Amino acid sequence: IVSCGGLAAGERAATREIVQTLTRYGVARIYGVTGGFNGLLDESKWLALTPDKVQQHRLGGSLLKTGRGDPDHKEVAWAVKRSNIRQLFVIGGDGAMSGA
Repeated sequence: IVSCGGLAAGERAATREIVQTLTRYGVARIYGVTGGFNGLLDESKWLALTPDKVQQHRLGGSLLKTGRGDPDHKEVAWAVKRSNIRQLFVIGGDGAMSGA
C-alpha cells in the first residue's frame, strides 16, 4: 500500500480497510510503503502492516507518511517486479493515479 501526494482525509481509514480485507482473504504479508512512490525503491521504507497496527484509523495524518516525488517509472516497475509484489494499492488523487 502506498500513499502519494498531499495529505488527505481518510488515508488512515483507507489503509485500515485494505489491511482488514486482505487479512480476511488470507493474505499473509501486507506492507505499507512510506514516502510515496520513492519508498518503493527502498525496502527499508516498507512497514509490515497487521490489523493491530492499523487500528488507530481515527487519528489524523497518514500512517504511511505520504510522499510527493516522481521517481523514474521504469525503476519503480523493476522494484515492484524484483520484490515479487502481486498487488499494489495506491491511495491518492489524480497525480497518484497517473503515477500508478
